[in-house]
Amino acid sequence: MKPLPRLISLAVVAILAVLGYQLVTSSSLDRRVGDQGRRIDQVSLESATHSRDIAEQGRRLESTRAAVTEQGARIEALEKRVAEDEALIQKTASELDALEEVSAKERDRVSRLDADLKALREAGDQRARELEALRKDSRRLDQDLDRRLRELEKRLGAPPAPEP
Repeated sequence: MKPLPRLISLAVVAILAVLGYQLVTSSSLDRRVGDQGRRIDQVSLESATHSRDIAEQGRRLESTRAAVTEQGARIEALEKRVAEDEALIQKTASELDALEEVSAKERDRVSRLDADLKALREAGDQRARELEALRKDSRRLDQDLDRRLRELEKRLGAPPAPEP
């Protein structure tokens, strides 16, 4: 009869060992599942943050594009004005050359045209400086736009665009 109680004791110990092992492994799996759930939540939050950042950069990009377009229009208008002023300067210079051959009676008129020419040249120089400032601003905005596009491409994982 002694082998039967021993067998029963061994069976109980084995069952308890199996139950203990199952308890340890199931709590370990629950912990792993919980860790994975927290990681998924963290990645979801990061993804939402990145999406908001990308949307904000998209808005900024559109704003910068609008500013570049506006600067381009201003540059074109100034270039047109400079061309008109240069043509007027040329015309006035030609008139001045013709008037220098006129009599002493016409010298006063020549002086007035000379003053007009000086004012036009100053206006042309001012417009040329404005045009250069606008060109610099436009280049700076273009570089900023390119930099932002490269950053956005890096974040999106797209291959970077070639630099100009």
